[in-house]
Amino acid sequence: MLKMIRKDFITTRNTLLINIAVLLVMGAVMFKIALLDVFLMINIVYAVLIAITPITVEDKLRADPLTLSLPITRRRIVGSKYLLALLTIISMIIFLFIYGNILNIFISANYIDFSNALTFSRVFSLFFFTVMAVSLCIPFVYRFGQNGIVIGLGGTVLLSTVFFMITAIGLRSELMKRIIGGFFERLENGGLSNFFYSISQDMGTALALTMFICIMIVMVFVSMRLSMFIYIRKEF
Repeated sequence: MLKMIRKDFITTRNTLLINIAVLLVMGAVMFKIALLDVFLMINIVYAVLIAITPITVEDKLRADPLTLSLPITRRRIVGSKYLLALLTIISMIIFLFIYGNILNIFISANYIDFSNALTFSRVFSLFFFTVMAVSLCIPFVYRFGQNGIVIGLGGTVLLSTVFFMITAIGLRSELMKRIIGGFFERLENGGLSNFFYSISQDMGTALALTMFICIMIVMVFVSMRLSMFIYIRKEF
């Protein structure tokens, strides 16, 4: 599987370098003129795109028949893509905060004070959103090719909108009132990137952390199973 990851990296390195170059320029512009959440979320969108780049490049080059000629099962091929995506997400989040601190030294931002941006809540919130988005996108990319990116990102936005609508309307149970009570006030003050903090205020840090980790595990598991189901039955 590690050899598959190395192969994917070599195959996509030119595309990755281009994406990273665009990200550096776009990130600097957004750092100067945008709010902290806008800067962070644009970088996260790029992290999602970079994480699924190996799959989209193989689809564009129609390299799957060559990959399938290797002595490796289709399940392992799909599994290697998810492992590479996870490593990419972690690397991109680390890169994001390093780059943000570098920009903070050389650029006088209009709205961002990045000196206090690196917190556990912010890092975990961004990791959660990115994992969820990538998990949602990959099965669509396997099914619809490069068009699956648009479908996957659109689905992520739709689910996020539905979640926030439900939260805004509120549910009548006392438990839900405790969980979402004051959520939007804290969200406005702390930003979307402090999503974990906003939830943990009512649930408690331990319970919130357990809940988010379980959600990610279930989402990744379902996504992997669906991707394997699609890829195993796909004809090239």
